[in-house]
Amino acid sequence: MPSPVRMTGRVPVPFATALATLLAVACSSEGGTNPNPVAGAIAIVSGNNQTGTVNALLAQPLVVHVEDQTGNDLAGVTVLWSLVSGGGTLGSASSATNAGGEAQVLYALGPSAGANQVRATVSNTTLQVTFTLTGEDPPVNLTPASLTITAGDNQTATAGAELPMALEVEVRNSEDLTLANVTVTWAVTAGGGALATLTGTTNSEGRMANTWTLGDNAGANTATATVQGTNPITVTFNATATPDVAPATIVIVSGDNQSAAVSTALANPLVVRVRNSLGQNLTNVPIAWTVTGGGGSLGSPTSTTDAQGLASNTYTVGPSGGANTIEAAVQSNTSLNVEFSATATAAGTAVSVQDNVFNPADATVNAGGAVTWTWTGSNPHNVTWDGGGFTNSGTQNTGTHQVTFPSAGTFTYYCTIHGTPTTGMRGTVTVQ
Repeated sequence: MPSPVRMTGRVPVPFATALATLLAVACSSEGGTNPNPVAGAIAIVSGNNQTGTVNALLAQPLVVHVEDQTGNDLAGVTVLWSLVSGGGTLGSASSATNAGGEAQVLYALGPSAGANQVRATVSNTTLQVTFTLTGEDPPVNLTPASLTITAGDNQTATAGAELPMALEVEVRNSEDLTLANVTVTWAVTAGGGALATLTGTTNSEGRMANTWTLGDNAGANTATATVQGTNPITVTFNATATPDVAPATIVIVSGDNQSAAVSTALANPLVVRVRNSLGQNLTNVPIAWTVTGGGGSLGSPTSTTDAQGLASNTYTVGPSGGANTIEAAVQSNTSLNVEFSATATAAGTAVSVQDNVFNPADATVNAGGAVTWTWTGSNPHNVTWDGGGFTNSGTQNTGTHQVTFPSAGTFTYYCTIHGTPTTGMRGTVTVQ
């Protein structure tokens, strides 16, 4: 009796058991063989067009019938079994027909899904038939058994920034096969950051990725990915947020638009605040201070921000009346700057308008300063400028009149009632 032939693939244990049973039956039927059989025809009896799982034994054996040339059952004829396609496994390379003219063989499908073909040929003849069979992939176990981190754990980035690498997980079943279309839920569990999505599904490779923006404060951040089910599976991602120490803005807090007499310190300091891109105050940021107009002087060329992001400086206005400007800039990035304005006021001079005389007749004032005339006599008088250029007073015997002189020069005025530009009640103002 021929022994079973292993063609390709793995034959399951049930196949071996069934094969042994079949062979026992075949051996018991070989006793009454016809010593000189002459085959006339072979036909498929059963087992054709079966479908089963790849690498698995078909439910029914492949059975053929052989008859002689007069149509009678032909016993003891050898039938040869061979693979045509599919790469499966035959239980035997040959078998003999029994008393009813039938021969059979067991067959395990090949390793790939699709068509399998097996041929049965009557030995020493051209009589043959072909069985067509179909292999199908086994059903996939869709129950998640493991969830693992494949990328993105233990990263470091600036607080408030997105991590450079996406977080990624992979889902597998108990047979260690990756599972597609599995829902994964995500959550931030520490650090106050944000995930791009809170739920999604695995791709064809069993994986899902997510992006993570860290919280605004330096320190540890954690996020989880979870696959729900009877026994939920969770993994935890860790990340570290480092402080954002890059200045992004500088603003004036106080001290702008003050006034002081020439060469005098402003009453209040100039104060700025520096913050990062998250709007957080930055400490220990050097600030460079520069006088850009008016010729005044600063208390220091630099200062440093404190815990509230504040830096300050004192300023003494210039020696001449008028506008003063001061720039405060982040030393490491001078494009981040602000400008303070201040006004230097020149010391004023007083002139008394007495009866028929100005006292003093010749006044002196710094550029930007003012002269104030005060009527103290009983007679009416006026202040009228020779050549114009300044505001004249009205004729009056009480009150005051003030004129500011922005630039240097000597200017003549007089009272039209009691003098002329060169005689009588007249005066001059010398501006330095």
